[in-house]
Amino acid sequence: MPCGCGAPRGAAAPCSASQGPQRRAFGEDAYLRGLWHLHGGACQALPPHFGALPQRGAGAVLALAVADELRKTMPSTFLEALRALDERFIGPALTQLRRGDLERVTLIANDSALQVHRRSALKLWRRARAGLGSFA
Repeated sequence: MPCGCGAPRGAAAPCSASQGPQRRAFGEDAYLRGLWHLHGGACQALPPHFGALPQRGAGAVLALAVADELRKTMPSTFLEALRALDERFIGPALTQLRRGDLERVTLIANDSALQVHRRSALKLWRRARAGLGSFA
């Protein structure tokens, strides 16, 4: 299996740091740590909030875990932990996206992904019509 940065099929050697992703990774997720290790990098500790991330570079991948938030703020509920992560990371990222400081934000939860681009607010959204009405 190729490593994603040009290695031949079946090559077991990790990619060099110069070929690997220029993005930084933050969090304790084992899968993310493994991916960054294959590319010659390492995950960093998750900062306390989005504003504490270094703003320079190609981007960042954050692994936010509700379970970790629950452990930190016991006796909160799942929804309270989710709200805290939203306030500390997702909300500020969307604010920076609206201001034009970010190109895009992608949120992946389990097997669903939502990607919002800088120009997503310019799209005209409308409800789909049922049946043949969609051709009108």
